[in-house]
Amino acid sequence: MTRYLTITCLLAALALCAGCSGSGDDAETWNESVAETGTTDTHADAAAPPQPAPGGQPGGRVLEAFDSGGYTYLRLQTPDGEMWAAAPVTAVAVGDDVTLAGAMVMQGFRAASLDRTFDEIWFASAILGGGAAAGTGHGHTPKPAADEDAAGDLDLAPPAGGLSIAALHAGRADYAGQRVKLRGRVVKSLTGIMGRNWLHLQDGSGDVATGDHDITVTSEGTAPQGATVRIEGTVAVDKDFGSGYFYTVIVEDATVTVEEAM
Repeated sequence: MTRYLTITCLLAALALCAGCSGSGDDAETWNESVAETGTTDTHADAAAPPQPAPGGQPGGRVLEAFDSGGYTYLRLQTPDGEMWAAAPVTAVAVGDDVTLAGAMVMQGFRAASLDRTFDEIWFASAILGGGAAAGTGHGHTPKPAADEDAAGDLDLAPPAGGLSIAALHAGRADYAGQRVKLRGRVVKSLTGIMGRNWLHLQDGSGDVATGDHDITVTSEGTAPQGATVRIEGTVAVDKDFGSGYFYTVIVEDATVTVEEAM
């Protein structure tokens, strides 16, 4: 029974690494090791089962980043020293400040593609922050990249029965829980993060200085950066996803209609 539970826990941890489990040398090593021995190391007694992060998700400043075996590996500087992490392949850069979403720690993991065994490494379902993901709003969120503020020359009219992005920010308390319609240019498109796709929209209204020029939208649909889209979704206010991602206003579960491609 103990062995069965251990294998079950390991398989659950593996599910966190969405996008990795089916491809890449290291992902295959993980799968095969779990199936054959109940551990991610070729020596069953050398690796401890993954453990959830105590007191929230870990993170730090990226000192080193590279892709191998289906993962992005990161060496991070944290307040407690350096640590290693791995997650589905994600574009990050040295110097980025990132948070590891859905992270679990693993001891004695052998990365086949690197021919290296890590004494301790954190596996995450997603890398948040830096160039990997960016939030907007009036809460504790990462600042948008400079190119995300380049849509200030837009002048997109709201759709029929809809409103501007600045108007949504201004009246967010009144719109909470309601379905709204918006039109905007996609200035950033992120897919498969925390089980959803994320769009950052701008329509030319609002002010970069106050942050009411941009709205974050989550959806099962998506659109490429540069596309003009019409969306309809439910407004949520003071939404806290954890890991430092707090939004004073966000539009969730939206339908996305592309009106003009990039």
